[in-house]
Amino acid sequence: ALMAEGKFFDAEATARKCKVGESQCPAGKPLLAALSDEKQYFKALEEAEAAMDKGELAAASRALENAKNTKYQRDRLTALDQQRRKLVEEQIAKKPVEPPKPPTPPPAPMPNEKVAKLLKDARQAIKEGQYTTAIELLSECLKTEKTNPDCTVLLGSAFASRGSQDTNSKDMDKAREYYRKFLDVAPAGDKRRAKVEELLKTSQ
Repeated sequence: ALMAEGKFFDAEATARKCKVGESQCPAGKPLLAALSDEKQYFKALEEAEAAMDKGELAAASRALENAKNTKYQRDRLTALDQQRRKLVEEQIAKKPVEPPKPPTPPPAPMPNEKVAKLLKDARQAIKEGQYTTAIELLSECLKTEKTNPDCTVLLGSAFASRGSQDTNSKDMDKAREYYRKFLDVAPAGDKRRAKVEELLKTSQ
């Protein structure tokens, strides 16, 4: 009866008085073993309650886990566990919701080393009047990057320069073709657009 009431220390004192002669009575030994366990569970439940009073919910959870095998303190264990769950829910509700992080912008495209070299060599060839060499280099450039505006406008310029030099109408047609293509692929803010549009008007 004392154990059912949670009076474990009184129950222990009573059990120790149970003797047969000088020896512990048979009923007293298992009772004392059970009391030893229940006292440990009682201590764990006390720790759980104290931890919750301090807001230490992780410590409370560990203490309740240590008391889970109690036979005579089930009601208290259940009540404390319900209290802990409620405190956890309240803690979650109070936690501020973090705004979603903005998406990471994609890395800037690395310049194509092959294209950069072809452009450099083509500009040098045009500077030296080697227009056919420049056309070959820039054609290779467009095979690598079909919509590269730099390769496109420079190729148009190379055809125009060779056409003017040799009075070749086919080269002039090619120049206009690549100038128009440049207007298709170049960004709206490209400062070269106005000049190319003017060249197309004057070369009609």
